[in-house]
Amino acid sequence: MFDIFDPTRPQHHYRTELNNFLQVNGGPRRLRWETSQHGPQHELIWTAICYTTLPSTYSKPTVDETEYGRASGHTLGHAKERAAHMTHRALLFQNFRQRTGMVA
Repeated sequence: MFDIFDPTRPQHHYRTELNNFLQVNGGPRRLRWETSQHGPQHELIWTAICYTTLPSTYSKPTVDETEYGRASGHTLGHAKERAAHMTHRALLFQNFRQRTGMVA
């Protein structure tokens, strides 16, 4: 098995895929990032948390902001890519469940 975030692999643009998915799948959606860093200046570890708002699937017209991805990396971009990948996968699965009638 290989690490999908191996730096020797060609660059994959998960943030772009996530943004495209959110645009295509309609509804009022918003993406928000929280980032932080910790550790010594020469070995910073970045953490990125990806939140999105999705229309409620219930009868109430509410919009809930939910954390879908959280990841860390040695660069801010790496942490965001990993969190975007997690978010995209979670939303794809959520979308699949809604379309097939699977209960959450």
